[in-house]
Amino acid sequence: MNPIARVRTMDKRLRVVAISTALLVLPEIGHYISLGDIQRTGRLGDLALFFMFAAIFIVPTSLILTAAVLVSVRRKLRRHPAITVLSVLNVILAADIVWFFFTA
Repeated sequence: MNPIARVRTMDKRLRVVAISTALLVLPEIGHYISLGDIQRTGRLGDLALFFMFAAIFIVPTSLILTAAVLVSVRRKLRRHPAITVLSVLNVILAADIVWFFFTA
């Protein structure tokens, strides 16, 4: 089964959480670029600054999508382990990005 067919056959809620996780990859890449820039030059580069501004919009969107899915399955969390694990991962990634944003 190819990846596109696999995504199409996923549960809708799992697909939304997977999209939410994919959204957080962009700010996480920016996070690593920022760390490299700060280590090399002592300040943020232009690309890292762009990723940080993109994170302002992406992180809340991802958290809202994750929360909406978690609320919809809150009584059946044990029946949906993939959704639960991805949701916890999203919250941890978002907390890491927000923490870095305020302490950089």
